[in-house]
Amino acid sequence: MAYDQVRCNCCTPKPPQHLSQVFGFPGHPKSLPMEIGLSFITNKGPSVPQIIKLLDWEDDTDHCDMVLERHMYILHELE
Repeated sequence: MAYDQVRCNCCTPKPPQHLSQVFGFPGHPKSLPMEIGLSFITNKGPSVPQIIKLLDWEDDTDHCDMVLERHMYILHELE
């Protein structure tokens, strides 16, 4: 996915292994990290400007990479 026209932040949550929670998401073949599953749920339905969108993600063995939309209030402060 290209992010040329989108302002975004990257996040890499690394919970300790014993605290790592997974989420069974309908339509996905395997369990997802809790952060990814909850992002799918919150971004479902009509768009709300106060909810940051998950643009892309990748699950690795010890962490997951998340590409998130930069919040409109942060954009306002940076300009």
